[in-house]
Amino acid sequence: MINLNSCDNTIAPYEESEVLFSIYGGLNMSETSHMIRVGDVNQPLRADSTRELDAEVSFKKPEAGDALELSGEREAYEELYVHNFPLDLEIKPGNTYKIEAERSDGKTASASAEAPKITDAYASPRGDNCETEIEVEFPDAPYARRIEAEVGFSYDNDTFWVTLQPELNEDDEVVARFTPQEVIDEVFDENPPCPEEIDDEPRIQCQDFDDENMKISFKHFGSDWDDYNTPIDPLESADVNDGLGFFGIYQEGFHTVPVDTFWVFC
Repeated sequence: MINLNSCDNTIAPYEESEVLFSIYGGLNMSETSHMIRVGDVNQPLRADSTRELDAEVSFKKPEAGDALELSGEREAYEELYVHNFPLDLEIKPGNTYKIEAERSDGKTASASAEAPKITDAYASPRGDNCETEIEVEFPDAPYARRIEAEVGFSYDNDTFWVTLQPELNEDDEVVARFTPQEVIDEVFDENPPCPEEIDDEPRIQCQDFDDENMKISFKHFGSDWDDYNTPIDPLESADVNDGLGFFGIYQEGFHTVPVDTFWVFC
């Protein structure tokens, strides 16, 4: 437990020989610009102590052996200094990558992560009415917990999102199902049923969308998230050799599903 009354607080109360650096990074395969944060857990938690970082940080594919040396950027944050290491690189699916922080005495902390395969979202049927159940398939996602997905729609110049619950179907495929009208009703929990009288408040339906497309947003996480139920808070995990933090890779994707905005069932 950290003693908050101490004048010499450290980021984590570990012996120096056991824990060296904190390493935090979630790399998005859909982008080429990334950021990794490295900190010294043995330094007192004071601005002057965090100003400099005694670490050489490298990024590499372990099977290739070639290392890319990263240059740090110091940034003031809540009266402390944090050390960010930008990385410009295309992350290849199926490859394993490693982050290593080496102190001037040669001691290191490291973390490895495997990039997932690329998946997409395939929805069917397309263009049916607001009461039709739509199934979204995520091929090459081996487990439902590797997918985090939302469905959204545009209404009154705003976009509303509802979390989907992916699952394995009878063919062991990762799928998520939703009915457009049920999604609308979840957003507007006071959405009235079909009015019996013309003066009743109208129910919001697909015909009220700003456009005919519903939107699917998803993240496909690599195997390094398997020990956690996504989404996770990387700052609360300890998945670094001789250090703290979390290093993982994920893919982000978007898909649109047209629905019939002219069909009225009330």
